[in-house]
Amino acid sequence: MCLLIAQFCSDAETGNPYFILGENRDAPLRSMHHKNHVIKGIEAFPDVGMEQTWIGVSNTAVAALLNNYPEEHPQSKTGSRGIIVPRLLRMSEPSLGMLEEPNMDLENINPFRVLLYSIKTQTLVMQVWDGEQLSKKQTFSEGRVILASSSYGEEIRMAREKKAIDLLEGVGNVTREGLQVFFSTTGEDGYPTSDSPCMEAKKSQSVASQVITVQESIVHITGYAGPPNIPEEQHAHMDEIIRV
Repeated sequence: MCLLIAQFCSDAETGNPYFILGENRDAPLRSMHHKNHVIKGIEAFPDVGMEQTWIGVSNTAVAALLNNYPEEHPQSKTGSRGIIVPRLLRMSEPSLGMLEEPNMDLENINPFRVLLYSIKTQTLVMQVWDGEQLSKKQTFSEGRVILASSSYGEEIRMAREKKAIDLLEGVGNVTREGLQVFFSTTGEDGYPTSDSPCMEAKKSQSVASQVITVQESIVHITGYAGPPNIPEEQHAHMDEIIRV
């Protein structure tokens, strides 16, 4: 059960606007592939193999993706959703219009929700693929967006989203440090709880989280990748700055 939080914020000291997007990734503990990063000067993302990912940045955009099953069922299509974010980031002017291109072969890819933030226009666009058709695009230029993946059905997805919304109620501008803590803890005392909104979905646990901030000409991605059942020193940590 992955969780994504995006928000248009303003700096508490300067009042300058910034955009922040963070995503926690859950996976079975047997998944040991979240240990590499792709960093090519103008793009950076955690690599789940073959340069595929669920979240990343470039000097023009931020992109992230979540599963979108309407109900719990096994994956039935052979195409990988992991190709979508890297393809978006490698466009000179990233656009979700890419999803409508014939070479995307969406009919062979399982359902997903994808978000794309344009650094140039300072807007966030979301689109949904339900396995049969693309939804209309939703565009955001203010506020907060909270989404949970629906790998385990709509009922669990909505419950996880509601819990995250409730936990962040009353919180104004979220920060990079705040999201990093939120993705790993949910108790009022700051310690992990067994009913976290972003981990321990069935036999899965949090194996990675990334937080991306965009402020003026600086894009900053931080995070870690590595299942909790391996030593901390074997985790891959990310702290990269891309200048726009």
